[in-house]
Amino acid sequence: MFRTIPLAQTSAVLACSALFCSCRAPEWYSKDSKSPELPADVAFNTEAGHGDYLFITVRSENGENWLFGVDTGGPVTVLDKSLEGRLGKQLSAKQIQTGWMGKIPIGVFASPKLYLGKTPLVMGDDVWTTDLSRFSYRHRMMGVFGMDCLRHYCWQLDFAADKITFLDPDAVEANSGKAFPLKFSQAGITIQTAFINDAEVDSGIDSAEYLDGSLESDQFQRALNKYPETMVTQWTNSDGTVFRKAQFSSCNFGGETYTNVVVREHANGGNTIGLHLLSRHLVTLNFPKRTMYLQDRP
Repeated sequence: MFRTIPLAQTSAVLACSALFCSCRAPEWYSKDSKSPELPADVAFNTEAGHGDYLFITVRSENGENWLFGVDTGGPVTVLDKSLEGRLGKQLSAKQIQTGWMGKIPIGVFASPKLYLGKTPLVMGDDVWTTDLSRFSYRHRMMGVFGMDCLRHYCWQLDFAADKITFLDPDAVEANSGKAFPLKFSQAGITIQTAFINDAEVDSGIDSAEYLDGSLESDQFQRALNKYPETMVTQWTNSDGTVFRKAQFSSCNFGGETYTNVVVREHANGGNTIGLHLLSRHLVTLNFPKRTMYLQDRP
């Protein structure tokens, strides 16, 4: 089956996955997941997966509404530096090496209470803080959810209705779509499948990558050799590292053929499947059961 994926509109310059791509994750695995109270459906922005990141509205303990991103490629929830005065005593401070933006400073604080509607969310013990304004020029983000929170839930992303539905992980039906086993490790959450190149490789599921995905340097060059007519552009980050982006007219993913796929070269990290590719499906991320389902949208 051929699926046409429109080019991502690059009006938003986002790289929130840059927070975590190259840093060591804390130890967390789905076997430690709790059985949380499930929130009601929550809306997300219509541009998600089409040139923009996925945003939802979160309520603070004081009843304020904050805009949060959702990052399945990040191990820890991150709050904007402007909130540090509300988080109590700082536990530590350090610098981390990011995938796209070099080194950035972070603070470490105890996790605050956060809610979707009236439902409290299960969080990790700590959160990180940094200046999130550098990661989105269109939105005032106050935080980014990482897998310390997301791993406790079964999320269904409906890009036709622009909403997230929280499901009982034990009640997900077998007809939810093509199943991809998820591997949980210090490197993140990955699936093993062919992506652009023929060989099956581990690819991270990264909702903070707003393009179709990324390829590590050798995989990226292999793809260019396979498709020599591919359009390539490049840019340089603040550390002077050169990155490339390629637009493939046709390629494979998971045994299916997709058209008009845009990926970056990830010189500092591995292969990822991005939000733009996921948005062509009804996506069920059953983290407690370590399975992702992709169902074709009508």
